[in-house]
Amino acid sequence: MERFSSISVQIQDLSLEVALTSMLMALKFGPFSDSLCKKSPTTLDEFRSRVVGFIQMEEIIRFKEKVCGESSSKPTEQEIKTESNRRRG
Repeated sequence: MERFSSISVQIQDLSLEVALTSMLMALKFGPFSDSLCKKSPTTLDEFRSRVVGFIQMEEIIRFKEKVCGESSSKPTEQEIKTESNRRRG
């Protein structure tokens, strides 16, 4: 985000739509990019606000996993098969 901000201020007459689309295209697939695709932000401030919200959510999940020893991620199909086979015998 910081890198994009520093570069975008150097571009004269940068269109908000172009800026938001560029940021969306640069994101990895995941819950955050899914959220943005479902409801695209209309301003850079809204985008930054949503970024902060997702960062805080990820930090809370990591903290919870560290403190409680829990994993919030679902097991993969391979992990389910491996565990099922282990239990069978």
